Amino acid sequence: MDAKVDEKEAEKKGEQHRRRIGPGDVTAAVAAAKTAEPGDEKIYDLNDDEQTYLTLRRRGKRVSWVVRAYKQTKVIGSATGIHVDPRYLNLRDAREVAKRVYAELSQTEPKRKKPAPVPEKPKPWTTSEVCLKFTAMMARGRWLNGRTKPPSPATVDDIRRAFSHGSLHVLGPMLVTDLNREIVDAARDGIVAKREGSGVHHARMKFVVWFRSAMSWAATKHPTKSGLVDGTDRWWERLTTDDPSDEEQRAIAAKKAVRLQRKSDINVEIIGAVLARHEEYCRGRTGRDMVGPGVRFGLWWANCTANRRYTTVKLERSNFQEQDEFGELGWGRAMWEEDQMKAKSVFWLPLPPVVRDIALHSMQDWKQLVANEHGDMKTRWVFASTRREGRDPGNEDVSVYPNSLNKHVARMRTDGALDGLHYYSLHLARTAMTKFMEKHVSPRAASLTLAHAFKDSTDEEMAPTTRDFYSVSQHMEEKAVAMRAWSDALIEAFLKAGGTMPAPAATIRKPKTPSRRLASSV
Repeated sequence: MDAKVDEKEAEKKGEQHRRRIGPGDVTAAVAAAKTAEPGDEKIYDLNDDEQTYLTLRRRGKRVSWVVRAYKQTKVIGSATGIHVDPRYLNLRDAREVAKRVYAELSQTEPKRKKPAPVPEKPKPWTTSEVCLKFTAMMARGRWLNGRTKPPSPATVDDIRRAFSHGSLHVLGPMLVTDLNREIVDAARDGIVAKREGSGVHHARMKFVVWFRSAMSWAATKHPTKSGLVDGTDRWWERLTTDDPSDEEQRAIAAKKAVRLQRKSDINVEIIGAVLARHEEYCRGRTGRDMVGPGVRFGLWWANCTANRRYTTVKLERSNFQEQDEFGELGWGRAMWEEDQMKAKSVFWLPLPPVVRDIALHSMQDWKQLVANEHGDMKTRWVFASTRREGRDPGNEDVSVYPNSLNKHVARMRTDGALDGLHYYSLHLARTAMTKFMEKHVSPRAASLTLAHAFKDSTDEEMAPTTRDFYSVSQHMEEKAVAMRAWSDALIEAFLKAGGTMPAPAATIRKPKTPSRRLASSV
């Protein structure tokens, strides 16, 4: 192996000779170059012993003057004659040019490379870095069991709230390797109620749950970067919270009793009566006090379908079909993607004509109201907001905010519109629908319609355009039976309570301002 290396090195250097270069040496080199065989690229160097940096080099049919100094090599001219190479230098000129080039090279001598610094041991993450990186990861979605689990906005909000308490700020700049149970326990115990009279047990429990998750994620996924390397005592997994105080325990028990009683009381008749009051309330509010179509018909939709608030307002027009290609005549279809559902699975719902019309009324009213204010505009949402600027900069296509539906119900309650009725909330509508379907259809139909997860789901094995996906994966025929029964009973209760069927309310009038599309084209 060493012999081969030496042989290659010798071939690279070629023949090396050293003596004072004379005119005869130049003549001999030029003559030898003329007789060189094609392809002969061997180097023959004659190094001057007076100007040690000057070399007469023959390589193949070329004879050159070369200066070698300061770990650099520079060709300064040719020795083969001016009629052959315009860079020709005779011996005397070559010596003069070599002196100048040697001086120039001394000024550009490459600086010795500094030894590579020994890489510093990475600094462990701070508590703030762990919490922020963990929250960002949860907001992007996670790879679990061979598939990407879409992020949940509600979960991300829950994490941010858990880390937002004032007493936790002291942990932020601390390295996670400097933390211990005593320090974190003290910060946890500093969490106070954000509202006077409310308990702190739930808030402290939420912090412990998400702090444990964040630390375990950092130790498992990023042990070197975070500093939580293998062998580190995972003390955070032993964090707990104290039991609620006696006063809090009584308050929790009282709230639970009220919640159970409300679930027991709620039924389709109460939902129908609430919708009747809702329609009456909306008719009585005009101008600046008007209830927008996204909220007005969004509340109808949530009660007709038992969709969660987020699922309701995030229904896209592209995922709404006025006529279901596989359904009965007049029946529509609504569809949601994985990231829009709490169960993180694709979900379809058949829409009886009366429910389908709720969506159509919302879109029709929105179009007219926006045309009256801004001219012709488009939106991707079925329950769109008439506001043209969202909470995020640059977002000019805004759906109704999920909490707007809750605020509307609270406003009706404050204004006395729900006086005399049993307590109502949007989540109780799901309870009423579940109880009704379990009694009048089947428990399975209730779970299917309310988007509960089923272990026998075969979503990943069927294309969503096929009839098998429609019937086997989405169970649309079973859902249709349940939706028909519920919508018929709900409308009957609504009419019995004195309600008048909803219809678009917006009227045509001249826009107050030109549309942005027109304005931008002027």
